[in-house]
Amino acid sequence: MGVRGSSHGPTGPNKRHLSGDDLADLEELFDEADEDGDRRIEFPAFAQLLDDLGADMEYDEMRTGFRKIDRDHDGAIDFKDFVEWWRGR
Repeated sequence: MGVRGSSHGPTGPNKRHLSGDDLADLEELFDEADEDGDRRIEFPAFAQLLDDLGADMEYDEMRTGFRKIDRDHDGAIDFKDFVEWWRGR
């Protein structure tokens, strides 16, 4: 999968470029993590998703990232917000 560490060039300040294929791969993995099909995932699924993507992150880094994405603090994140965070990390 191309999204693992993929960085084809900036799309803005500190943003990595994701091709259409990269986005499709991310969405497929996100959907697999979304067990109930509500298009949102909670922290355990987020941590597994990052592991599946090959992200080399400690638990505390994952937790911090999740908190940044979960702007309304309801304990779940959606795909759009995940992608924005993934691009900027």
